[in-house]
Amino acid sequence: KSSFERVVFLGTGARFGASREAALKMLEMTAGRVTTLCETYLAFRHGPMSYVQDKTLIVGFLSSDSILRAYELDLLQELDQKNLGLSKLLVGERIPHGALRTGDVAIECGGLADLGDQDAVAIDVVVAQLLGFFRCLEEDLSPDSPSEDGIIQRVVGKFPLHTPS
Repeated sequence: KSSFERVVFLGTGARFGASREAALKMLEMTAGRVTTLCETYLAFRHGPMSYVQDKTLIVGFLSSDSILRAYELDLLQELDQKNLGLSKLLVGERIPHGALRTGDVAIECGGLADLGDQDAVAIDVVVAQLLGFFRCLEEDLSPDSPSEDGIIQRVVGKFPLHTPS
């Protein structure tokens, strides 16, 4: 089994949207066995940083904007200085080697800067989908129906549509 029990997904701007989807996907694919949190890099410095424990994986979607990225890297450096979390998985282009500790993983995606953060979210979400998929398998769950008790359905059931009067 994987050694992480929690995951925090970090993103700025449009990539915060990707972190929200990533957190939902991991929670769904592990039937809640892996708890998740999503946050912006700047907001994470406050109370949400207390979420990080020894068995927390930190996933960072790095901005292509140099100013935003500077703030993101500052936070990642702070996490390293405080020795927080199990390891980091960073997604972006031109990820500085200094942002990685032993055991961290960088997913280098050339061309993301050309896409811009608005479109790079598609790559972030694919990474999150794969992370959730493989963790689902590690939990001995079925990716097509990870919710053993049927709480989560892959196909949304009938619900009323409300129209304006």
